[in-house]
Amino acid sequence: MTGRAFLILANAAARERACQHCGEMFSRPKDYSAKQWAQRVFCSQACTGLAKKAKLAAERPSLREAFEARFTKGDGCWEWTGALDGYGYGFVEHAGRRYRAHVLALRLAGRPYADGLVACHDCDNPKCVRPDHLYFGTPRDNVHDAMRRGRLPRGETHGHAKLTEQQVLEVRGMPGSYSEIARRLGVSRPTITRIIKGKTWRHLS
Repeated sequence: MTGRAFLILANAAARERACQHCGEMFSRPKDYSAKQWAQRVFCSQACTGLAKKAKLAAERPSLREAFEARFTKGDGCWEWTGALDGYGYGFVEHAGRRYRAHVLALRLAGRPYADGLVACHDCDNPKCVRPDHLYFGTPRDNVHDAMRRGRLPRGETHGHAKLTEQQVLEVRGMPGSYSEIARRLGVSRPTITRIIKGKTWRHLS
């Protein structure tokens, strides 16, 4: 190769290079200084963004690592130290998604899962993410478990309660028809019917 040919090739290489993301060749913009061109390694803003995204993904901890960094294993409950939702349950955000900590604990432990199941606590501790304190169950299982443990509001503590416990006890011995009792207490007839037949306020039976 003659010296002139070599200079022509070197000059072309100086004005054209391969994108470090997509591999396509791109030319030096006319208004670029030598310094700007030396720093340019991507052909477009799109490739720049994709390359940065790929770099962040490569540097990001795995979902398991992000999860396990937010609790300490011990003899009892493994309490979540990360963010909590309004109900006191932990959650972790990873790669643009939010995961509920106690659900993730079971799935990372390899517990069988099917659509429609929820993660339930045997230990009655919402912050706990220890797999052997958790199990997958149906929403109905979860409600029954909450009722058994006394975690659901009932009676006067229920937000929709219209009578006190004392009034409910009196209703069961009041003379008159269901409609008459209902009018006396300012509630509906079905409310009185359900109380007397034991369908509601059963904890006072």
